[in-house]
Amino acid sequence: MSAAPEKPQLRMVEVTRADYESGQAFEGWQGDPGFGRIGGSFGELLTSVPGHPRRDDDLLLLAALLEDRPIGCMHTFNGKVHVGDQTINMLWCSGLVVKPEHRSTGAGLMILLRMRARPVASGGVRVSQMALPIYKQLGWQHLTAARFLLVKRSAPILQRWISNPLLRQPAAALVNLGMGLHRLLLGMVLRIKLSGWSSAPVEQLPQELDAQIRGLRRPAKCHRSTEWLNWAASTGPMDNQRRLWLVKSRTGKPVGYFMTGQMHYAEADQGRIKDITLASVLDWMSFDNDVDDTIILLSALQQLLRADVDAVELCVPETGSGRALRRLGLLCRGELNMVIRFAPGTPDVEALQMDGDNFWFRPADADGFVN
Repeated sequence: MSAAPEKPQLRMVEVTRADYESGQAFEGWQGDPGFGRIGGSFGELLTSVPGHPRRDDDLLLLAALLEDRPIGCMHTFNGKVHVGDQTINMLWCSGLVVKPEHRSTGAGLMILLRMRARPVASGGVRVSQMALPIYKQLGWQHLTAARFLLVKRSAPILQRWISNPLLRQPAAALVNLGMGLHRLLLGMVLRIKLSGWSSAPVEQLPQELDAQIRGLRRPAKCHRSTEWLNWAASTGPMDNQRRLWLVKSRTGKPVGYFMTGQMHYAEADQGRIKDITLASVLDWMSFDNDVDDTIILLSALQQLLRADVDAVELCVPETGSGRALRRLGLLCRGELNMVIRFAPGTPDVEALQMDGDNFWFRPADADGFVN
């Protein structure tokens, strides 16, 4: 009897900056040429993060290969968080993807175990419901942002419940009429609430605002600076048409910023919604002690009321801002997941209360500004 053929071996591969810049990192890889490899505008994002010295051993990719075929991967890039007065360098994880036909191999678990073994903080934003339990079991801490929706055109969403287009069309017309009246009232309320404030798009935030943006006081926060924001607004894939906006008082004094994006999705909600265009508030901050973050968030909502989209999404960590959106009649549906794990022995993190009121983060963190 001939011996049974050996099973293909699963192995882990780390790709560093030096590997990537050599041009030989993916030589010998078989299978789908679009899976796992780094290149183009996304490669520029991974390798150009401001505020970090460029090191040859910077980790850009963890991949699980079955023989020479990549079946799972996670990209990484440098970031910073601030806890109290200390700055902690970290790695942001950009998605964890395992090909569906190989999800029983343990490739996703192996990738996270390899990340966990590194002596550095790591985290991710927009973590999927499938990956979240694994992160939590391996020691990453979980924070959430409540997800609010303002639906402008209901047809893409109604198809989840009404498959017959002959029934869906009149139902959408009726629902759109009610939502149009809500938006009319919402616009009037926002004009009153935001009387005296103005917002306008800018190509870049001016350098003179840097100290105010860096000076945000929270027990813990993700890093922000004018350099980082201008980089995030102009680096990486631009499919989501992101824009930076500056908010000013009636005297013309800058008091905050926000970033918006707009993207079309062929599928959403695990395939239950198709062909939908979504506008999102990706980032916002008040850097004036007399102006609440909610004012900046509502300024962003006011601008997106005018967007030609099917729905507007706002993912809000702070409970106060969430209450304000509920009072304005926005639907709260689901949540955005963030995870973070500090290296063992990191000072001051044990007593840190891990929630959106104490740890300042936004949908734009990790690579969320491109999504």
